[in-house]
Amino acid sequence: MSENSSVRTVANTIKFNYKQNFFSSLEKLNSYEKNHWVWLECNYFLKYSPDKKNISYLNLTPFHKIHNMMGSVQTTLAHPKVEITMEKTIIFDNSLGWNWHKSWILPMITVRLLNYQDYDLEENKIFAKLFVVKAGLQETETFYLVDIGIKGENKIYLKNNVASFNNLKFASTSYNNEGLKFHLVVALFYEINNASDFSSTSNLRIIESKLSPPIYVDSRKSARDNITTEIKIFDYFNPDLLVKPLVKRRKKEGDISEEMISNNFKGFINYYTAANIRNKV
Repeated sequence: MSENSSVRTVANTIKFNYKQNFFSSLEKLNSYEKNHWVWLECNYFLKYSPDKKNISYLNLTPFHKIHNMMGSVQTTLAHPKVEITMEKTIIFDNSLGWNWHKSWILPMITVRLLNYQDYDLEENKIFAKLFVVKAGLQETETFYLVDIGIKGENKIYLKNNVASFNNLKFASTSYNNEGLKFHLVVALFYEINNASDFSSTSNLRIIESKLSPPIYVDSRKSARDNITTEIKIFDYFNPDLLVKPLVKRRKKEGDISEEMISNNFKGFINYYTAANIRNKV
């Protein structure tokens, strides 16, 4: 078998394993504590529209990992140490998991390239980009992440090995995207030949890319806030359990009338509407 054939075979194997790897990553997240936020490897293709007209595909697999998978020699971009921190955590709910409102500003996200001194790279050519993505599950044979956009400045050049994302908001909701949860993707790029235009990625190298846990995004008027909850009252309180008898007093045209609080629905209403009874249970 020729060397080119071997490379194509490896590439095709990687391509068809993307979906399996993605769901394996989600299972890995589920194995952690429910509210434990973890950034995972992001070795997938991203479907995006650089000019909002044409469709392109960007391989988010870091450059050094592609070389490893193809059996190539290590490069100076190997083994990056990237740290991603958030100003505060995304909200976690036992039923929804990680969740956020579209109208809320995302917590500040800071990216640090810890071993920058190990590279022979120019810092002014390294930038971080943040994507909001969903899983493209429509295709059966291929798998990729789909860029759904984000509001705010999502491309920041590193300064002193650090880049921070501020004042970002989600641009859409899970409801408008087949009910799918979103992921944040943070990628570090290095410009080759002073080219940072995403309409052509041949002059860009990805140093590292990370994938967040899934996030359910609501609209401002949250669907879950509109869910009608059925309340059933199976038993009313027994007034005999209280220290003293309770009465509801009414004053009308100078006359005062009293009504005993009874152990039924009327008594329940009278108790909570009696202005003369304070410090209610």
